[in-house]
Amino acid sequence: MKRSTLIVLIALATGLALVTGCQDAKRTDMMTSLQAGELGRARLAVEAGGEPKKEDRNYLLQKVRIGILTLADGYAYSEDPRVVSIFEILRTQGLNKDKTVNAVFLNDGVTIWKGEPFEQALTLAYIAEHFAVLGDWGNVRAAAMSSLFPLKSFASKPGENLSPEQLAAKANQAKTDEEKNLKSGYKVAETDFVLGYLLTGIANQQLARGSGDSSRLDEAMDYYAGAVKVDPSIKPVVEQLRGGEYNTILIVDFGLGPEKYGRGPDNAIADFRPRTQSDSREAQVQINGSAAVAFPVACDVNKMAMDHKWKNLEDVRLVKSVVGTGMTVAGTAMMAQNQSSEMAMAGAGLALIGLLAKANAHAAVDYAEVVPQRTYVIPLQIEEQNTTVSLTVGNARMVLAGLAPPDEDQGAQVRNVRLFAPPPAWAVSGKILYCNDYAPLACNVMLPYILGGECVCPPSAEALSRYQQAGFLSGMTLGELESLYRDEKITWTIQDEKGSPKLHVLEGGTSLLCPLPGTTGFARLFGQRHGPYAAKSPRVQELARRCAAEIRQHQSAPAGGVVSAGR
Repeated sequence: MKRSTLIVLIALATGLALVTGCQDAKRTDMMTSLQAGELGRARLAVEAGGEPKKEDRNYLLQKVRIGILTLADGYAYSEDPRVVSIFEILRTQGLNKDKTVNAVFLNDGVTIWKGEPFEQALTLAYIAEHFAVLGDWGNVRAAAMSSLFPLKSFASKPGENLSPEQLAAKANQAKTDEEKNLKSGYKVAETDFVLGYLLTGIANQQLARGSGDSSRLDEAMDYYAGAVKVDPSIKPVVEQLRGGEYNTILIVDFGLGPEKYGRGPDNAIADFRPRTQSDSREAQVQINGSAAVAFPVACDVNKMAMDHKWKNLEDVRLVKSVVGTGMTVAGTAMMAQNQSSEMAMAGAGLALIGLLAKANAHAAVDYAEVVPQRTYVIPLQIEEQNTTVSLTVGNARMVLAGLAPPDEDQGAQVRNVRLFAPPPAWAVSGKILYCNDYAPLACNVMLPYILGGECVCPPSAEALSRYQQAGFLSGMTLGELESLYRDEKITWTIQDEKGSPKLHVLEGGTSLLCPLPGTTGFARLFGQRHGPYAAKSPRVQELARRCAAEIRQHQSAPAGGVVSAGR
């Protein structure tokens, strides 16, 4: 009886210990697509899991993944509900009395992931970038300033960086529960998040430009000075920003951020290891083939992840592991004495509690895998329409076609760009092969893509007029053109897509929403040829067949000839 009870209890505890977060297919698909530069499919892989419930531990993590990928893919909409909810959660929940941050928060009694402190700072920076793309500088300032929260430092001397083992040992030696939980014994340190300083400075500078408020400009200069104080190598970028010699800012991401894993006894210590190695390579930038200008790294995520000030120091899993081992050994010894059934059961219970403590000591290794290894902030002055900008970091390269200066009353325009090494062919083509919102005359066959042409502009009176001037769709009305898209379940407004852009029709999706020029998504969609559209509805299939014949006739017609294609 005693032996069977022990076997059952140990089997139960061991089974719980082996329940760890496995790498599911959706996460693998997301990372495979991201590394290939297929950001649309990476977004689709995350969204395939559906909207997470609020009681899901990864409720916020999924939103963060999609939010970062969406921005990297060239989309930003004020109606996007995920960005708003992420901002509200990070801004209002989990702060300590001293304004440092927690890595989790409670939602109806459930512990929800918020990320390591460095992941939170990066997420807030991405939220600031999102609002910057929209030109909403007030919210840029609020999000960027939120990323500059104080940090917890357990260092006994300046510059000291304690390892996870040293911090765990510190907790093991503590006498009070507060000390064991690493809730005391630290100093509040000023942040060294250069990217946050730069974004806050830019936001204040743009607000000053729009309002003429000199106090905002003074505040911008203070934040720029803060960035240089932390990292003097960023001074050339700051000098250009201070002088206001820019109307465009590219925020360029490169590489994969560090991987979170568990190590030590019972994998109790959560730590990070690089996936892309750190180095001091600058970003080389050319405008319309001009001489290259170099820009230094503004943020190295590897360095943040290796610094104990930027890590979650509240979990004491190693303490649980050590205590659990002791309880398991003690309980087993009690059962071995075989003095009485009561003693044996007490020993079994103690052993079970110990095994459960060890099982719970496993480090949680969920993290924001989509963050980059490094980020560059690149202020540029774009003077001409259809400007081409070339970006190079090592063997990673991106050619951004179709950039134009912002309207005079708009202020600076901001774009997020993701680089890949080696670059896919579309990343360096420098071409725009499909008509779209920002290049409506770029294609050779002025006909909707769903009918065999090369135009993916949303249906409009202007688009229909271009088709008819090219000799196609004569007699068709705008209402009839729109109905063709509806037959195919294709949408073209952000309201129809509930605030979050779907996979583009060029990639086999159902969206005509266009990423911004000067982004990775714009280069990927329009800088390469895609396969023909496969019509689903009988009406579009029939019209596409007729248009195919008319395209052949049109292409074989003498110069100046016009083909009149009907409905």
